[in-house]
Amino acid sequence: MTLRLRIFLFNLISVFLATFVVALIGLKIVESTVIDSTYERLTQIRISKTTAIENYFRDLQTAINLISSHELTDNLMSEARLDTHPEFRRLLDNYVLDFNIYDMALVNTKGNIIYTTRKDIEDGTSIVKDLPPGNKLKDLFTWGMKAQEGSTLFLDFDKDTLSPNSATGFVAAPIFRQGNAVGVLMLKISISEIDRITSDNFAWATHGMGQTGETLIYGEDWSLRNTGRFRVEGNQSNNAASDAEVLSSNRGDEDIKKIENLSEVRELGTDYRAQKVIRSIGKIYLPNGELWYIQTKIDESEAFAVLDRIAIASSAAAVLIFILFFFATFAATGKVVEPIQLLTDRLEKLGTSNLTQKINYNSKDEIGLLVSKYNQLADRLETTTVSKEFLDSVIQSIKAFLFIVKVSHHDDWRQCSYNISQANDSAQKLLGLSPHQMAQIDLKTLIHAQPEFKNYMWLLQTRHSIEAEIINHEGRRVPILMNWAALPNRTTKDLTFVFVCTDITDRITAEQALIEAREQAVKASQAKSEFLARMSHEIRTPLNAIIGITDILAESDLKQEQEQLVRVCANAGENLLALINDILDISKIEAREVRLERIAFDLEATTTNICDILKQKAAEKNLQFHLRMNLDQEESHVVVGDPTRLRQILFNLIGNAIKFTQKGEISVALEFDSTDKRFVRFAIQDTGTGIPPDKQHLLFQNFVQADSSITRKYGGSGLGLTISKNLVELMGGRIWFHSEEGRGSTFFFTVPFVLADASYEPVKTPEVQAPLEPVQQKDSMISRNGRILIVDDTEDNRFLLLTYLKKLPFDVVQAENGLEAVEKVFREPFDLILMDIQMPVMDGYAATRKIREWEKQQNKKTIPIIAVSANAMAEDIQKSLDAGCTEHVTKPIKKSALLEMIQRYTI
Repeated sequence: MTLRLRIFLFNLISVFLATFVVALIGLKIVESTVIDSTYERLTQIRISKTTAIENYFRDLQTAINLISSHELTDNLMSEARLDTHPEFRRLLDNYVLDFNIYDMALVNTKGNIIYTTRKDIEDGTSIVKDLPPGNKLKDLFTWGMKAQEGSTLFLDFDKDTLSPNSATGFVAAPIFRQGNAVGVLMLKISISEIDRITSDNFAWATHGMGQTGETLIYGEDWSLRNTGRFRVEGNQSNNAASDAEVLSSNRGDEDIKKIENLSEVRELGTDYRAQKVIRSIGKIYLPNGELWYIQTKIDESEAFAVLDRIAIASSAAAVLIFILFFFATFAATGKVVEPIQLLTDRLEKLGTSNLTQKINYNSKDEIGLLVSKYNQLADRLETTTVSKEFLDSVIQSIKAFLFIVKVSHHDDWRQCSYNISQANDSAQKLLGLSPHQMAQIDLKTLIHAQPEFKNYMWLLQTRHSIEAEIINHEGRRVPILMNWAALPNRTTKDLTFVFVCTDITDRITAEQALIEAREQAVKASQAKSEFLARMSHEIRTPLNAIIGITDILAESDLKQEQEQLVRVCANAGENLLALINDILDISKIEAREVRLERIAFDLEATTTNICDILKQKAAEKNLQFHLRMNLDQEESHVVVGDPTRLRQILFNLIGNAIKFTQKGEISVALEFDSTDKRFVRFAIQDTGTGIPPDKQHLLFQNFVQADSSITRKYGGSGLGLTISKNLVELMGGRIWFHSEEGRGSTFFFTVPFVLADASYEPVKTPEVQAPLEPVQQKDSMISRNGRILIVDDTEDNRFLLLTYLKKLPFDVVQAENGLEAVEKVFREPFDLILMDIQMPVMDGYAATRKIREWEKQQNKKTIPIIAVSANAMAEDIQKSLDAGCTEHVTKPIKKSALLEMIQRYTI
């Protein structure tokens, strides 16, 4: 079946179904509308007939009231003669005619008939005596004599005893005068009157009932109360039947009794003729609470006659539309299929690699878009064909090892193999295989990688590179970095992977060299640190003796020349100690071993303390010293930072300003760096020599000063500014300067201004150190006798400490190593132990731990142990404290500092 035929049949069937559905829906709507309108019409007829019947009985009541209340009725009832009051009798005859009454009778209290209209019973007849049993007049008289004034009795239709072919009903009422019954009024009504009301004497069409409609009235016994339009017994004419037949139940056996519990019913049903009808059923309320039922109905065939006509017209219209669309679809299909056939021909030629076949179709509809996409595809294919040849040449020339691998789908990935379908020249050379031999190789057997590599599901979910090894033709493992990409097969579950493997032998070799270089650098750094620590220790040990002896000599009585010599020696020792400290600091900074504290301290008090100390040094050179604080005085100045390193920076910068200023002044200013108050700025200004412009760029380098002659003239190592710059940057600030040769310099630096909260407890700022008291004064302050153990392997250091303490009231005991000290502590009591760290036999750490363990076991009081060591590194200090030392003092130690410490722990 061709595309044109398929499109044609599809459109044709679609139109047919759509037309059929629309017509069906339209007919259903019309049918519903017809039913609703028929219901409304039947209901209106039913209501009008119900109203007419109820009005008829209401008129009978009116007639009763008129006759009962007429004054001549009394006269007529009281006369013994039957021919009196002829005019009133004629009036009564007129009432019978006016109110459609079949017959009327007046009966006195004796039961005698005074007046009748039809004279079926002669006037003067006694109801009680002369009528046969079962006559309803006797029952009505009996009721009337007992009834109350104003009451009415209705007897439903039944066969008349006087005229068996007639069906009659009665309405009776007592006649009262002045509260006394004077007779009974009886009205006899014919069932034909009900026929007149319901069908106007069988003129059904004039009542809107059409050809099949009728109205039926039922009594409470469900027998008919009127004559229907149709008969089921024979072909008698509608008006030939006797009234008695009306009371038969041959039309009362329909399924309409549901109205007993409802106010009305509207439905589709089947009538007594077995015809489908549309009907409306309701109730009629009669005197004395009597109830009738009324049904108006019409055959469905007549009601839906218009629907049949509409259906015929709709069918004709649908056939016409179908024919018109048949020809329109046939023509339109040709317009659609023609460019598609042309496109098919071009695609066939495209399959023969003829890429120059384009289609000229300028429409902007979907077919035009399809043709446009085809022309674009042809252009791209033409370009791609050229690019594929170029890509093949690039792949073959690439140095990386490229494998195209086919993986067959299997529920158990362990059973899958990575079959190489193609490899570039580099891969073939690596493996020493031809393309034919390569196709028989499983890539899993060549590559040694992590176990997940053999699970192709893991490869699909993983995008990163992995390092692996591939076995070359020599059997040697070559390290590679492997990347891959998956190409899913659209027709099967099989997969195609492209693996690109890069030889990383050179990279691994370089990395290994870097690792070895790093290890060597680390070893060199460690060796440097160890060398500096050892040199510091070895230099500090004799320096301790030198500085200590010069302190002792300075206390003795010396000649002026001898004092000069001692002072030169002391200054040389102090300069050497400062140099050692600077070298250790810069070494720790370069090794990134400096750890800043974060504690709360008073910034203003700390700055004032440093300036007060250095102000004395400036005064020695007759320099004016100014300190200016421009901080907000209303706010707290307790900040979080490292006060020790801040003091070191200020000592270096202010000390340099004092050192290079011969006359003039030194000014220190402290203020906020900006309005946001995130940083504070220090400015140290001097009127010294200044820095030449060509030397300023060298200022913050290690061991560099503005002029090489400065070191000889002013001294110093050239490390102070470098240390300060590194410490400022570690704090998160910056440092810079402005200088003019011959006029002085101003150094600036900033540090973060972070206010301390309640979680920080501010440390107490050390008091400004007063001039050292003469040693003799301190000696006199120590009066308590005590025992001190000096532990040191160097005789010079022991001698120095003994000399410091010889004038004090202490019993001093010596030990040359840790083991000897431990034995003495176990045997003798001591108040203080001065412990060297590096000693033979047992060092100070081990000795301290032994003593602390012994004190704990013996429940002894803890003896203060002061580590007196040439080890000045921070980790050395911490190591001493961890071993159990109470405090760590770095050599060389001043006599004044030693005496203050002894006073603190022994008094």
